[in-house]
Amino acid sequence: MTYALGWFQQDYRGRAVDFHTGSIDGMIAIHGLIRDERLGVYVLANLDHAELRHALMYTVFDRYAGAPERNWSAELLELYSGIRRQADETREKEDAKRVRGTTPSLPLTEYAGTYSDPLRGDVEVTLINGGLRLRYGPGFVGPLEHWHYNTFRAKWAAGWHAPALVTFVLDEAGRPAGVELMGGRFTRTTAHIPPQVMPNVGNYAR
Repeated sequence: MTYALGWFQQDYRGRAVDFHTGSIDGMIAIHGLIRDERLGVYVLANLDHAELRHALMYTVFDRYAGAPERNWSAELLELYSGIRRQADETREKEDAKRVRGTTPSLPLTEYAGTYSDPLRGDVEVTLINGGLRLRYGPGFVGPLEHWHYNTFRAKWAAGWHAPALVTFVLDEAGRPAGVELMGGRFTRTTAHIPPQVMPNVGNYAR
């Protein structure tokens, strides 16, 4: 299987298949094409990551080709259940490493700022209503909850993304110099300056 021209591409039973999935809050889709035979399959569902979509697509391909019947639903249920079990086990191992009872090294406002990487882009950390919030592109936005020491856990607004650990790296002066996220290291470029609270001039005038 490869990816090109905006499609997943594979050789399936000697036929060139192009397909792609789509997933967003409460909705999923898959679109599969065997262009040489002018065959297309489109599946929609109103449930996040309902992988029955793959089973339906391959079932249609098999029946169109006159291939022996195959229980794609059972096979894919086993496959994706295994993936979920692995994710749960990884999360449990991660939770076991958490050091409870710790606090951040600095006031939360000190972590706010912009962190950049030439390849991966910018990570913006802001302080809103007394809590930290992270934005990494349009798809990864959410609050940061303290995990341990200078590590926080991001809980993304896009619920299908698993929570991710975010670790702030301090320099020799004890200031945030970078942040580690999703296997990348982002260097701090600017600090967040909280808005100044201005006095009520009208009260002084009276």
